[in-house]
Amino acid sequence: MMNVIIIVYICCFIITSTLNKVNAVKTVSIDKVSNLSLLDFYTNYALKNIPVIITDINHLYRDMTIDNILKYCGDVEVFKATTGGNGWAGIDRKISHPLKVLYSNIYNNNNNSNDEDNDYGVFDFPLAKDCFKLLHDNYLIPRYVAQDFLQRISPTIPLKYRDSWPSLFIGKNNSFGGLHIDVFGSAFWQYVIDGTKQWHVLSPVIDFPYDYTFFSKGKQDDEDQQSNIIHYYGTVKQGEFIFIPGNCPHQVKNIGNTVALAGNIVSITEMDSMEKEIEGSTAEYYVQLQNTLMKDTFDHRINLQQSDLSWLEYKTQFLQYSDEEHSKLLRNYYDILHDDDDDDDENAVIQEEIIEVIEDESIKADGGNGRTGQTLVDIAMLEKLSSLYS
Repeated sequence: MMNVIIIVYICCFIITSTLNKVNAVKTVSIDKVSNLSLLDFYTNYALKNIPVIITDINHLYRDMTIDNILKYCGDVEVFKATTGGNGWAGIDRKISHPLKVLYSNIYNNNNNSNDEDNDYGVFDFPLAKDCFKLLHDNYLIPRYVAQDFLQRISPTIPLKYRDSWPSLFIGKNNSFGGLHIDVFGSAFWQYVIDGTKQWHVLSPVIDFPYDYTFFSKGKQDDEDQQSNIIHYYGTVKQGEFIFIPGNCPHQVKNIGNTVALAGNIVSITEMDSMEKEIEGSTAEYYVQLQNTLMKDTFDHRINLQQSDLSWLEYKTQFLQYSDEEHSKLLRNYYDILHDDDDDDDENAVIQEEIIEVIEDESIKADGGNGRTGQTLVDIAMLEKLSSLYS
């Protein structure tokens, strides 16, 4: 009996100590910025593991409206998300409905007797897998997250999560998931189409209680600020974009009903956090990353003159890093993204556009390191630039 009491005491002490570490932090507001250059984005935020809210790129999402989303994807079956469960970030998904029904239930209050107080709405629905044409016709990728290393791997090579993002979130007022970090040390971004989201982000930390919440009724302990963990706090409003570095625990609450797009990315500043997450793992998708992004021959450089990209430009970046025949690449790329489409005429048009993009990218690839309009830097150079500009 005494041994049991001692074990329980030790467990309680560990949990309490960890909570104190989370509470005893320096709390700072997340910067809201505009006219942010890529160099400043990387050196002042991504490289330093500091989240940032960008306020002036809403023009890139002008066609990603809820009306367009429902027009293209409204009949697609989507699992309803509920909070307080055992899934990712405390989210469970058990019952599916057409997307337009879930949206209507949240925004038009068409709740039925089966709805529960822990309903969230739509959580992380993968548009790239289930609603490709919406992205093809309407979606642009901001330069800040355009250089995703996952997109540098040919579609002929198995790589989980390459086609998982962007994803769609539709959140009910006051709903929130649990505190969590994202998969394989990747960074996270989100653009708010409608509503406001309240964010809490911690600087990278390995040990934190997954059942801890920033949205409890009790007051946070602000005394005895001895921890080196930083707590970043901010609200992201309609038309604003947030970036959260890899391995940063975060939690978000919907203030009013919300619609948002989100995604994860591994780029030059996430390689270290990814390596820490996947090193030595035998999980299938971690092994896939070890055999691709983690290889010494993989090009980990970025272009500091990167521009915003169309969806097809984004998804065909692998052509700049592949030696395979273009016909094979086209066939695989086209088959993967259009394997169940019935509209042959529309597919033919899309295929022609893909061919044009491939031809353009092949010209760039032929130039090798001498590509025009590019300033390529590796992580060592980026760190040197950061020290010079800080």
